[in-house]
Amino acid sequence: MYNCLNDCPCSTELLPINETFAIPPCVARIGTPTIYSCPINLNEDKGCCSAEAEVEVCGQTLRCLLDLYYVRYSGNLTFTIALPVFDGENCPVPEIITLVIPYDIGSQICYYCEKSCPPELPCESFTIENLQIVLDTDNDTVTVTGQPVFECPFTAE
Repeated sequence: MYNCLNDCPCSTELLPINETFAIPPCVARIGTPTIYSCPINLNEDKGCCSAEAEVEVCGQTLRCLLDLYYVRYSGNLTFTIALPVFDGENCPVPEIITLVIPYDIGSQICYYCEKSCPPELPCESFTIENLQIVLDTDNDTVTVTGQPVFECPFTAE
């Protein structure tokens, strides 16, 4: 049974990624990366809260108290980046380097109008915007930066 809270909780801010990885010394350039964030195995906490909303009906404006249902996701996921690499013809390198970034999502909340089973989180729920991967051949590293983004799944209508 849901106990509705007076105030609806908000999601926490997703912090940017800034990770540096060592790479083989013969890497001369990098290709276009592919990002994976599956499988998503997060904690789910369901709840209910109330919020005020203005509704216009036949020219009258009503202030209504609405019960909203939410799912709070928390825990860690892993962003895996498959990065093609190329050598400078001096020595061989693997075709792909795998960069693994564990990431704490904090508390991400999705709201729904009806009390129903929440939809499954698809792999595309978490992405990285403004992804940049910078190759530093002097120090044999790549630095990955970007902003994780979460998109709530929608219930079937």
